[in-house]
Amino acid sequence: MNKSDVLNIFSSLDIKILEEINNNLKVSVPAYRYDVNREIDLVEEFLRIFGYNSYNPETVNISYNFKESLQQNFDSKFIKKINHFFVSNGFSEAMSNSLVNKEINMLFTDESKIVNIINPKSKELNSLRSNMLISALSNISYNFKRNNKDIRLFEFGKIYLKEDDNYNEKENLIISLSNVKEKINWNKENKLYDFYDLKEYVDKLLQRLSIDNLKLINNKKDFFEYGLSYFKDDLFILDIGKISAETNKNFDIKNDVFCSNINLENLSKIVSGNNISFSPFSKFPSVRRDLSFYVQSDINYDKIEKSINELNIELITSVSLFDVYSNKKDDKKSYSIYITFQHLEKTLTDFQIDKCIDRILTKLKSDFSIEIRDK
Repeated sequence: MNKSDVLNIFSSLDIKILEEINNNLKVSVPAYRYDVNREIDLVEEFLRIFGYNSYNPETVNISYNFKESLQQNFDSKFIKKINHFFVSNGFSEAMSNSLVNKEINMLFTDESKIVNIINPKSKELNSLRSNMLISALSNISYNFKRNNKDIRLFEFGKIYLKEDDNYNEKENLIISLSNVKEKINWNKENKLYDFYDLKEYVDKLLQRLSIDNLKLINNKKDFFEYGLSYFKDDLFILDIGKISAETNKNFDIKNDVFCSNINLENLSKIVSGNNISFSPFSKFPSVRRDLSFYVQSDINYDKIEKSINELNIELITSVSLFDVYSNKKDDKKSYSIYITFQHLEKTLTDFQIDKCIDRILTKLKSDFSIEIRDK
């Protein structure tokens, strides 16, 4: 036996020679050979082909170097906090195979970015998923076909993309809602989940992780009928939206589905960089005021909220949107928002709140030419 025998046998087994140093070899074992993960396994593979009876006992140096695939080492408390949040809100955790059909993959990603399996076991599992929505919609379809009506699922998992001849793995979290939110009784219709139910869960999760001052923009991805993208400064965090009817059709789903796809790596960066501070709760009651007004249809809500926050009114504790209506005839959009006021040391008077409202309306009229809606 000589070195050429070793090189030829390893080559025939798709074991790549990475480096030769004197009588030592550094090799890379194919991913599908999950049974070869020790030095003795390499020796066995060689002898299996060379022949046990043909082996002449002598010194054979085979240098073995096993390297785990790189994985994001998230803080366990970070993952547990997310997990606990969803479980305590009635969600079930899903676990899915990352191998998917290439044709399904192409619904969400360009073909050039898809990671194909060289030796697939079947045509249905011939690529690695490029979007966690594939797993989420497959699970929802599976549950619907078995008459499971209340769909509240979350799943941690990886997506795989080919970018600039490099293969990248990214940790993601997918959240899904669909169908029956609340069963009423025989003479009333059941309440169904909507976009704002999912947005409420997402916002509460971000609040639990002490993430605020986010930028929201309209989501224009093909697989969403409508939706939003969340950013912290210029760092992408998540997408949230209603799955389009065409996408649902590919998974044989007839109900409305709402999903949020979260980039866990970016989310963990923000959480790890947060300096959390605490302030005492106010003992005095909060006051809510609603405002409804018309603006031009191209003005997004995040611009409205940003304009209000620029006033730096200390009494404002929150600004939230609770209704949107678009009128295509006159190219106007109606927003209904509510503003919460509270003081740490005293009960607020109507005069103080009205003064704040006047400042808000003056600025919104100046910035966006809003028109107050008649009640």
